[in-house]
Amino acid sequence: MNDKGRVAWIGTPHRGYHKPIRMVRFVFRALAVVCLAMMVIVGVVDTTRSIGASALTLTPLADSWDAIAPGSRGAFGQWLGTAIHPVLADPVLVTVAAWPTIAVFGGLALVLALLGRRRRRRLAGLLEG
Repeated sequence: MNDKGRVAWIGTPHRGYHKPIRMVRFVFRALAVVCLAMMVIVGVVDTTRSIGASALTLTPLADSWDAIAPGSRGAFGQWLGTAIHPVLADPVLVTVAAWPTIAVFGGLALVLALLGRRRRRRLAGLLEG
């Protein structure tokens, strides 16, 4: 970092190339891939349960969360109560915990993929007369 709080570069970045932004985008894309993988795993589990029961069964996020890390949901609820207003924390956590796990991971994957997407280059003069 230089004296103005900016990242100091050796050489001149070309065409708006910024390494820290590219790294953050990479992290978002990597997390999106992990969420997609979790979505596929939960989808396979839900599909096999649905075939076995001869009815559509979707696993709520609360059941998946308790199966993976039993005590962490309560700790997360306490943290959420301090992070946002305590009156809002419980309804938000209860609502999201009731959603299907596949929908939660699918939504997270979509949001993270959109945050990590590369910007398209605009061609100058292509749309002009």
